Amino acid sequence: MKIIRLEIVIIVETIHIQVHQNSDKKIIKRVIFLSLLFFIIAMTQECFCVFPKPCVMGYMSFLFGWLGGLAADPASFVWIANPLLFASWVKIRKSTRISFVLSILSLLIMVSFLFAGKIIVSESGSLQEINSIKIGYWLWVLSAFTMIIGNGFLYYMKRKKD
Repeated sequence: MKIIRLEIVIIVETIHIQVHQNSDKKIIKRVIFLSLLFFIIAMTQECFCVFPKPCVMGYMSFLFGWLGGLAADPASFVWIANPLLFASWVKIRKSTRISFVLSILSLLIMVSFLFAGKIIVSESGSLQEINSIKIGYWLWVLSAFTMIIGNGFLYYMKRKKD
């Protein structure tokens, strides 16, 4: 009788663990989906404006922003937040801690753009005054913030299970 009870307890615990793992996978998929959605929408929006040029679209910043880093433009180093965010998307499945740290670093680097007064936006290499920050930038930041919240929630859920 005790062996049967022990087997039932083991089976119930195994099912309980599998249910939690499945719910974690669903949460991870939703977090990545939301973050990726904000990122993709950000690419279709204006992210900042400079004078006298027109506003810069998110996809242009994404595709060519790294080039400013080659010219030692401090504002263009913000582009490094993109690979950190991508790594956070990948790492969330294996390690929420690493993903959490990567998303925080990404967010901090993204926010540092607010302190840049000028940026290179043309092939001439001249610095242009940043006049305004647009919705594309904020959606980009929101994609990293979503990862921070998602990783924090997953960490909280794991701690609660233990």
